[in-house]
Amino acid sequence: MVSPDKPALVNPGAAPGTGPSTSGGGTPRPGPELQYVRVVRREGYAVLAMAKEPVNSLNLDMWRELEAALDGLEADTSCQGVIITSALKRDVFSAGNDIMELFAPRTSGSRYAEFWVTSNRFLCKLYGSRLATIAAIRGASPA
Repeated sequence: MVSPDKPALVNPGAAPGTGPSTSGGGTPRPGPELQYVRVVRREGYAVLAMAKEPVNSLNLDMWRELEAALDGLEADTSCQGVIITSALKRDVFSAGNDIMELFAPRTSGSRYAEFWVTSNRFLCKLYGSRLATIAAIRGASPA
């Protein structure tokens, strides 16, 4: 299994050989890195690790990156499954949605709407995905 401590992420949505992901052997390909999501491709599957300190709270940027990663894996016909896990050193999978995204004084109406549209779109894509999906949860996942 992939160690969550190892940084090895590449753009999962990019064309093969051009984006942030790794080949089946774990060799990084050049490309822009995602800020909160790490994708390591293995033979036939990928590990998608959330890496947003301190507790993998799901803000709009995290939902966007999760969606981009899933889209990239869906486009890769050699990928048949995805393991979703945490890359944090502490025992926490995710605290759930970032409440600051929902706190009226800190957000706008359009960002609030985009947050819900993006998160629901990702969840619908994950639910309908052709990929076998595993959640490797270690530690807390209260939401």
